[in-house]
Amino acid sequence: MRSKYYHPVLLIIFCLSFVFMGCGGGGGGSGGGGDQYSGSTAAAEVNENNVTEIAAGAFAAGQTGTVMTGSEASQDAQETAVLGSDHFRTLNVPRILGDAARSMDLRPYLHQWSANEAANQTESGIGNGPCGGSYTYTVTVNTNSGAFSGSFIFSSYCDNGVTISGKATISGTANPETGDIITITFSFTNLSDDTMRMNGKISMDYSDSPILCTSDCLLKDKRTGKTYWAKNYSLNIYEYPDRIEFEIFGKFYHPDYGFVEVSTEEPFVIFDGDDWPSSGILLMLGANNTRAKLEAIDETQCRIEADTDGDGVYDWFSEPLDWSDLHTYDEIEISGSYVQYRTFSDAAENRYQGWISFLNDGQPIKDADIVNIDLFGPDQNEVDITLGDF
Repeated sequence: MRSKYYHPVLLIIFCLSFVFMGCGGGGGGSGGGGDQYSGSTAAAEVNENNVTEIAAGAFAAGQTGTVMTGSEASQDAQETAVLGSDHFRTLNVPRILGDAARSMDLRPYLHQWSANEAANQTESGIGNGPCGGSYTYTVTVNTNSGAFSGSFIFSSYCDNGVTISGKATISGTANPETGDIITITFSFTNLSDDTMRMNGKISMDYSDSPILCTSDCLLKDKRTGKTYWAKNYSLNIYEYPDRIEFEIFGKFYHPDYGFVEVSTEEPFVIFDGDDWPSSGILLMLGANNTRAKLEAIDETQCRIEADTDGDGVYDWFSEPLDWSDLHTYDEIEISGSYVQYRTFSDAAENRYQGWISFLNDGQPIKDADIVNIDLFGPDQNEVDITLGDF
């Protein structure tokens, strides 16, 4: 059995954007706000080079990484960046939307008319975020059936460490006797946080336990321009006094690698006061029976395994990973460094030879792991150069 260990820790500070899925449409389809999924629609071939990125994306549905150089960042700034990385938006965003909707007080408008008379009543309200920002809503309710429709506008609304802004239209049903929300669907074309723009829809069904949350969504990374797709990406959410338990299933599409089928072998458990699951196992099935497994070790760490040849035996294993380190290295910005070079005579032209070192945990990064290098001069204009020039 082949075995390989990999621990993605760099000597720079990563400011993680661990985001919930963006939404809207199918392969090549529109998200309503102009964004489209134009990435790979084939099944992903899971291998040792992409398994961490696929597993992280399937778990957080589109999670990416941004960076801040340690040489530029003060200790306070570094601590702020780390604090911004430890929130699980896959679970938190639908809970934020659902809790906002359930804050509407529909009871005064239900059953105030006779059973033979249908009537629609309109209510407006406002709510403040537990960690900042606010939302406003307007909803029209059928006083007999409990059917309602309307809209929410979120303005830097913060809850559970996630801040969202934008407008969502809503439709659903409420219990005519109690006013409790039974079902609700949020549709949006430009719901966003600091790094991602989401468009599509998220539906919640509160009629029974577990709560069922289903999303069909596109997510565009505003920094890289990459768009991810969560197709019928669903959660079963069990609410208990001291914890949340949930299962994930559906499809996750990565624009570079394609899709994996996502299922839950063991439900994930998050206790009150924790940001990450302390137990649970997520399975991801790709092309040719290749697969990945993400397992929670505790509320601070997880591990990833992969079957890279589809024989049913896991042959690649990560070391324990901090939840907040589970991200992809899309871009490394190095500033204030220098390249050593010398000139030498050439029959055709003057040429230069230089050396630059990229380190991963104190060890040189292999050239095979570098996809692209962008160089900028002092005037911040890009220098035209290719990997072949190095």
